[in-house]
Amino acid sequence: MKNRVSSVILSLTVLLGAGHVAAQTRPLGEPGGLAISGERLAGVFAVDSETDVNGTVQFGPGAPTTTVTRNENNATAIALLGNADEVGPAAIPRLALDVFVHPHITVGGSFMYFTNSGDSRAEGTQDPPGPGGPSDLDITETDTSSRTLIFSPRAGAGLMFTDMIGLWGRAGFSYAKQTEEVTARTIDPGDGSTETTETTTDFSLFSLPLDVLLLIRPVEAFAFGVGPFLEIPLSGDFELDQTGAGPDIAADGDTSAWSYGLTVSVIGFL
Repeated sequence: MKNRVSSVILSLTVLLGAGHVAAQTRPLGEPGGLAISGERLAGVFAVDSETDVNGTVQFGPGAPTTTVTRNENNATAIALLGNADEVGPAAIPRLALDVFVHPHITVGGSFMYFTNSGDSRAEGTQDPPGPGGPSDLDITETDTSSRTLIFSPRAGAGLMFTDMIGLWGRAGFSYAKQTEEVTARTIDPGDGSTETTETTTDFSLFSLPLDVLLLIRPVEAFAFGVGPFLEIPLSGDFELDQTGAGPDIAADGDTSAWSYGLTVSVIGFL
């Protein structure tokens, strides 16, 4: 991981140092101009994450059971206009807006929000060997909703070596939050009695994102950006609460996720 960090920082240092020869290069944009981007649209995404969780499990009356766990996740995905949940929020496509405050300097950020919900129902019968005939299975119903927010302010520096080829590096801070709420019901088909379990999971991560894009600009108002990115974890929190049928569970802890890879952006200049 240290090698990955060093590589990205070295790339940014070289890019910023190129400002000393800016007189021999072309500006990236005009002061007051805008760059509107679709980012993380495709690429190779990887994550190395760890979560330390302290929790309690309450089985009826009496003192709860205390648990301490560590979860590790390493995943890699190749994606086009989407991502796999295993590689985390860094791989989710998002919209970005940057303002040129200097021909080679930008200030802006990226943003992404989505929500989804769904429900499912399962019912059936069983007919074991022997007398008695078929019987109804318990009916299970599940309602699920989730929300994801990513906000990442940043500053950047860039230049064009020719009318078509340039570099653009960005660095800033990123906040990501994911919430999932699940309501599960088990219904006895005989008397209609219902047992309900409600589970809420919250995940948040504060990180330092760095990226360097090689710009391929076939026309002045449009460019493709291809290059490496790295998100360095600064802090993170995890919370889980479950109540209802079965044991009550409460857990919280710290999480961190190194995200890195190669990504593709589409950029419009105004």
